[in-house]
Amino acid sequence: MTQSAPAPPEARADRNAEAANSEGPAIGRSKQPDAVKEHYFGPRLQAEFCFAPGFRPLNHGSYGAPPKAVVAAQRSWADQAEGRPDAFLRMYFPAQLPKIRSLVADVVKCDREDLVLVPNATTAMNAVLRSQSFATGDRIVYFSTTYAAIKKLVHFVCQTTPAESVCIELTYPTTTAAILRAVEAELLRGGVKVAIIDTISSMPALRLPFEKLIGLCRQHGCLSLIDGAHGVGAIPIDLKAWHPDYFTSNLHKWYFAPRATALLYVARGLQPAMQSPVISHGWNPAPAHTTAGGGTSNGTVSSTQISDGGGADWNAAGAMGCNVDEGPEPDVGAPIGFGPLPGHSAFEATFSGHGTADVSQVMAVRDAVEFRRRCGGDDVIFNYLRRLAVEGGAVTARILGTEVLEGTEDDGGPMINVRLPLPPAAAAAAQLR
Repeated sequence: MTQSAPAPPEARADRNAEAANSEGPAIGRSKQPDAVKEHYFGPRLQAEFCFAPGFRPLNHGSYGAPPKAVVAAQRSWADQAEGRPDAFLRMYFPAQLPKIRSLVADVVKCDREDLVLVPNATTAMNAVLRSQSFATGDRIVYFSTTYAAIKKLVHFVCQTTPAESVCIELTYPTTTAAILRAVEAELLRGGVKVAIIDTISSMPALRLPFEKLIGLCRQHGCLSLIDGAHGVGAIPIDLKAWHPDYFTSNLHKWYFAPRATALLYVARGLQPAMQSPVISHGWNPAPAHTTAGGGTSNGTVSSTQISDGGGADWNAAGAMGCNVDEGPEPDVGAPIGFGPLPGHSAFEATFSGHGTADVSQVMAVRDAVEFRRRCGGDDVIFNYLRRLAVEGGAVTARILGTEVLEGTEDDGGPMINVRLPLPPAAAAAAQLR
């Protein structure tokens, strides 16, 4: 089943648009074919992917599948880094990272300053929960359908802090109203500091009414932590409209970016308390604990501005051209430091780099943006994916003689659940006896 993806949304701001269009030297970038139409989707488009002959990818949601054009671009970026490691990793990549973040910010409709890139959604969820200062009586709410790794994260946090956890059981089919009532009942009991909410849960693969739950959390003074692992590229994302406190989504699952790329959005007032799970050059001390709405116990809400520590001008270094095809390595004079570009916030700094790493997958994100654009854009892709999931689910259920699992009236997205023709657990156990 071949999936597709969204076109770049309208620019969030003039500065963001400017940054997105200013890509620097076109190194590592592969020329992609002309735009395709929806009628080309399916088997004919499969030639643009790296699947083995005869392989039918039915589990796109776990690891994603970057197209050949994106894979080629990533490998080209890796070659550039190997050609001149110092120039590429110290100068070119730090200068390009804000521009790539601008592209991603446009996709999810937020300001670049509120978004950083991380390897995956699990890393982002760790960063958010482990940046909280939990006190006795604080509770973390999550669902029975929450991803297993995140449940373990919640249990870890509760073992190492005074926090307690509350699991809300979800039994499908259900309704949006029933989910809202269950969550509000817990919020009314008090003490809920963070609510973990999926955009689309993985097992079962069903869309939650997360937009309404974000508003409910805000109404009750609870922090909303949106696990959008299945989000960007699967359904439309509009952070400006929803105003979550925290949001994360993988780019490698449904957006056609290489593994491992993801984003973390944090509301502006909550950023000072954020710390990366890996402490490195961009680290800054965190203020006291945060509360819903972005305040902190000591009233600090502005991010610290980071200087370059006396190093060379990053923008100039990036513009000087670290392309192996553009002449000798630039002489930048003063030593180049590690960390963010000058003028970026502490939040941006702490997530700007965690030691030596392969950054080719991050550089190839803009190639994924381009691939999605020529596939027709978000609306074309979202409609195709949903229709394919619904039609495929119906066919599969008919073949198996079972049925499709219904979610809520707000359900939607590129995945579907079909019951296997297996006996219930109790009946199976009885047969074994």
